[in-house]
Order: sequence, then C-alpha cells, then structure tokens
Amino acid sequence: MQRFVARHNVQHFRELLAKETDPQQRAMLDKLLGEELAKLAAEASDGPEAGADAPGEASGPPAEGSTPG
Repeated sequence: MQRFVARHNVQHFRELLAKETDPQQRAMLDKLLGEELAKLAAEASDGPEAGADAPGEASGPPAEGSTPG
C-alpha cells in the first residue's frame, strides 16, 4: 500500500511541477518529489517481496527518463 501511495504522490507532484511557476513552491514540490522517489528506490532495493503491491494492484507507469527493458 505504501508503494501505491508513493507512486501516486510522484505522479501528482510531477503534474503540479509542470504547472507551478513560483520558485518557492517549485522548490517545495521538488523536495517532496525527491522524498517520494527515495522511498520507492529504498523499497526496490529491499527486494521484490519487501515493497510488493497488494494482490490485484497494478504497477504504475515507468519513471520519467527510464527505458523499457
């Protein structure tokens, strides 16, 4: 469940960053985005079982800049 929330937060923060023009707001969104990406990276490094989504939960789109394998 935490992985699900983190992925949706990443998507939401990226959408907000695309629209935000205020430098202070962008800095805060960038910080929040980095924290969520760090959570996902930490879970991914723990192995496939540690951060596994709940059964039936679809995985989100690949991160920006990643290439399909």
